[in-house]
Amino acid sequence: NNTLTSFSFPNVTEVGEYAFWGCVNLTSAYLSSAIKIGNSAFKGCTSLAQIDLNDVIKIGASAFAHCTNLTHIDLGENIESLGSSAFYDTPWLSSLTSNENGLIFATAGNVKYLMGFDDSRVSSDFVITSDMLTGVRGIYPTALCYQSKISKVTIPTSVKFIGYSAFIGNSNTLTVEYLATTAQDIPILLDQYGSNANNSADGAMDGVYAVKIPSGTRSLYASVWTYFFENYGNKVSEVS
Repeated sequence: NNTLTSFSFPNVTEVGEYAFWGCVNLTSAYLSSAIKIGNSAFKGCTSLAQIDLNDVIKIGASAFAHCTNLTHIDLGENIESLGSSAFYDTPWLSSLTSNENGLIFATAGNVKYLMGFDDSRVSSDFVITSDMLTGVRGIYPTALCYQSKISKVTIPTSVKFIGYSAFIGNSNTLTVEYLATTAQDIPILLDQYGSNANNSADGAMDGVYAVKIPSGTRSLYASVWTYFFENYGNKVSEVS
């Protein structure tokens, strides 16, 4: 649809897959009640400059990919899942800058989302501690992929989800340690579409050399990450 320039759907709670894909003249969209944005929902909306996602909790794969004029995004504090390439090829994503530890965050109120990593800021065998990730709610797909300088990441209990291929390409180097000791604090592993893949896929953990979990929690983690433990349980060890 090349004629649609704006819309307001205050009572819509979900935007379906491909709903506005390729609406190149769409400049504004008001979705005050939306909580879910489907796969490729706004893909290729090259005139869209800003979007309010404060109430959205699920954002599908490529939802805003190739929105080449999208410079401003308001994320909410309660996002539960992000699909692969959700913000790919947007100026908003490329404008996010790294801190002194190379970590690239998107901030939403009192929480943060880890969106990427700039390895030029660190030396080899760099360790990302849990303190460095204080307040992080989720890890964007591919956020720490192909990062040979990182030797270890410690995931705090604030992290609720880990995006698809977040650690891909680090299978010879990277150890990921989790601090959660209760089932509700163990992060959800997401597939490429942002769906819960705990029982069916391991994409969010691809590339991990070793996984460390607290002593006495192996059965707990295995009950949550069923597929990962069935296929890669040999990578997991407990630490005191």
